[in-house]
Amino acid sequence: MGRQDSINLAQVEGIVAEYGWLGEHKIGDEANGTLWLVVQHASLETQEQYLPVIEASVLRGETPASKLAFLRDRIAYNRREKQYYGTQVVQIKETGKYKPYPIADPGQVDQRRQEIGLEPLADYLDFFGIKEVALESLDDASVFEYLEHQAGAGH
Repeated sequence: MGRQDSINLAQVEGIVAEYGWLGEHKIGDEANGTLWLVVQHASLETQEQYLPVIEASVLRGETPASKLAFLRDRIAYNRREKQYYGTQVVQIKETGKYKPYPIADPGQVDQRRQEIGLEPLADYLDFFGIKEVALESLDDASVFEYLEHQAGAGH
């Protein structure tokens, strides 16, 4: 999968170098989504490189704001900082269950999600089988500890 990701990223970099970031109005929502998805699953360095490019595309109305939200949250995840929109979850290997990755100011997350066209957080988390959406569970520092332990264990 890593090899295919590298091939895909090289293609996206070539496309963006030649044409700039191609918004939905130029290539359609599916192709725009594919460009974004390659960046979303790339390295932190690549995500940070494309963040202002995608941000500008969103401001021009060419890329949905929800894609920018997912990218910002993924960058926060990779930096081990709190996310803002609640798009990132962590699977606990030992149980197979998911937990929300910590969210900054979780009491306002649904308002932020609504502003960019995302469904309420409870509906999104339900997809992952997460039924508990108490504010405390949305900013659970033990998730950071779990991820650090996993990284230290070489997983």
